[in-house]
Amino acid sequence: MRGRGRLSRRLRRWSCRLSGEVKREEAFSRYSNLKEIHIPANVKRIGEGAFEDCPNLTVYAPAGSYAEMYVRLNPTRFVAERVF
Repeated sequence: MRGRGRLSRRLRRWSCRLSGEVKREEAFSRYSNLKEIHIPANVKRIGEGAFEDCPNLTVYAPAGSYAEMYVRLNPTRFVAERVF
């Protein structure tokens, strides 16, 4: 997200095209309107509390990915996506 300015708190959907990590802790915390986020298999780190206070959020990521492991340890819904 560096260099792209601040995201609107009204954000509803986001697809991660970054490689490696969701950059910072609490990256999307308190984005209460955020409904879905898509995280690719190459993301290997997600900052602590990245999705805190996002009550309606569902994380979409490949089964067996780091994103799935992170979500399973945190109170967020997860849906496995097929990898093409």
